[in-house]
Amino acid sequence: MLATPSDTPDLWAAPIGRLPLGTGPHGYRHGVIQAVAVTERLVLESFRQDDAPALARLGTPEVVRYLGGVPWTVASAEESINLWRAIEERLGITTWAVRLRQSSELIGSCGFAGTNVAWLRFDVVIEIGWTLGQAWWGQGLATEAARAALDRGLAAYPPERFLAKCHPENLASERVMVRVGMRRVGLVQGVWPAPTVVYRLV
Repeated sequence: MLATPSDTPDLWAAPIGRLPLGTGPHGYRHGVIQAVAVTERLVLESFRQDDAPALARLGTPEVVRYLGGVPWTVASAEESINLWRAIEERLGITTWAVRLRQSSELIGSCGFAGTNVAWLRFDVVIEIGWTLGQAWWGQGLATEAARAALDRGLAAYPPERFLAKCHPENLASERVMVRVGMRRVGLVQGVWPAPTVVYRLV
């Protein structure tokens, strides 16, 4: 079981609840897409409904290896986009589209969600995550997107609320966690065959 510092909220093994509903100040509103963050190479913004085909093409077997292993379809991409909009209404922040700044091409997603595991407190934990198409791996883009997303997240919530997790073999994702200033706090064996590496911001 993971131990947590006494001066931060207890994030572990509590009854699952719900965060209060909220309205995000950025992103998809009245059919208008507004950039959430702009970096040297990237733009983070809310997903458009017509992004589903491009998002589905990114979800190749290599990309989803540590995300359940099932390649994405247009239908599953549409479900994800709808889920991320619902998350924004609840949290005020969400998982955003990651686009190349020069071309506006969709290359992945990055941002936040409530936790999806029973051994973390759904009413407290906010997970940060990122997924890029394979063509954009190894260029520092995930780190660039994650830093920009964290800036938005920390403007809305205290740092002790944020957590990241990944498969133990997903070393590339773990390196991003380190680069954005997170620290490894343990390895948890949940209901999945493999354990889960957990990082926290503080």
